[in-house]
Amino acid sequence: MTLLLTGHRGFIGSVVHRLVPDARVLETKNPGTAELVERLQGVDCIIHLAGGGGARYCQQHPREAMEGNVVLTHRLVEAARQAGVKRIIFSSSIAVYGTAKSPPNPIAEHHAATPDDLYGSLKWACEEIVKGLPHTILRFSNVYGFGTGTHLDRGGFINNVCRSARTTGRITLTSSTLGMDFVHVTDAARTILLCASSDSGLDSVINIGSGQATSLVHCARIIEEKLDAPVNVVVDERPGYRTRYFDIARARATLGWQPVVGLSDGISELLSRLP
Repeated sequence: MTLLLTGHRGFIGSVVHRLVPDARVLETKNPGTAELVERLQGVDCIIHLAGGGGARYCQQHPREAMEGNVVLTHRLVEAARQAGVKRIIFSSSIAVYGTAKSPPNPIAEHHAATPDDLYGSLKWACEEIVKGLPHTILRFSNVYGFGTGTHLDRGGFINNVCRSARTTGRITLTSSTLGMDFVHVTDAARTILLCASSDSGLDSVINIGSGQATSLVHCARIIEEKLDAPVNVVVDERPGYRTRYFDIARARATLGWQPVVGLSDGISELLSRLP
């Protein structure tokens, strides 16, 4: 099977590319449809991981976020149709379910998409676009771990607080009660490769996470333990996200997948590899 990978320099994409180094990659930032049709000749499956950035990046750079998500995805799908690509695997997000007003926990795939920020809205729009091809949509929870790609400053909560604890000895949290569903980047990459290697999950939406919420305070304590040094944990209570975690029964049943890397081990590895 010939794979084409977008976003190979990004967080999840860099790990996927390391696992399948013979996959073709899409280097051009804003390719036209004609160029894409040529690049997609002979490709069986697209692994579409470009267009992330997260909520803060999308809010600060809305035009770039729109182009990197919706515009690129539309061109890619149109070119894939013309080139005869058989399937696309798309990396989406828990953000499509909403942040402040998301469905009740655990969040399952049958719950309605109700995005309430630009990032979630763009991901949802891209989901609708990729449905124009045989597809698998993977909605990831909060992915963390060590990625070798660019833009590591957009690594999410765990990556950011690990870096802060290492460099300043301080962690600032926005809630003493908020919990999040964390999944390690290698578990996320493994899910993508499971989909690419079989027809499992074809034309499906699948939640990928740990299946539980871990409090931010507990995360901070794990980091302090792994560093074996005092960390000043400051809580600046601000209203915002609510605790969300996934029902991952479909991932288990459809893909035979479940998370392998525990949060404590994942944080320990990340701290050992951060510069």
